[in-house]
Amino acid sequence: MKTPHTCGRMSFARWMTIKTKQTGKEPDRLETFEDTHTRKNGTYVNEYATNLIEKAHTLRKEGSVDNEQIFQKLHGPEHSGRVRCTGLGPTPSTYFVPSSSSVSTNIALHRALLREKGPIEGSFRALSSSSQSVTRG
Repeated sequence: MKTPHTCGRMSFARWMTIKTKQTGKEPDRLETFEDTHTRKNGTYVNEYATNLIEKAHTLRKEGSVDNEQIFQKLHGPEHSGRVRCTGLGPTPSTYFVPSSSSVSTNIALHRALLREKGPIEGSFRALSSSSQSVTRG
């Protein structure tokens, strides 16, 4: 469901920068959602936002998960190529920590690259020395 925010023409990225300067720490997405969907008089922009924020407060009181996990649980999976409440810059691949499977894949690829690097360097040295002997003689 679409939920209007109270930032007006200000982007979420700009709002987060201002909030970071005010508080000294970068707000997480749950804080951003709550602050940008609350009017000046303290009411929420609509019933959907009210329900989400109240559920977030309940989950926060339980204390078993952090704000990012609460936000993900309430809003569901991200849309392709977008990260809610962060502005235009971040994408899911740059915003979220890589999963352990992608890290292990990267490690395996790095090891394979290192295995191939040795023979290639040896071939390069042999070619360099043979080209030097050809140019000298």
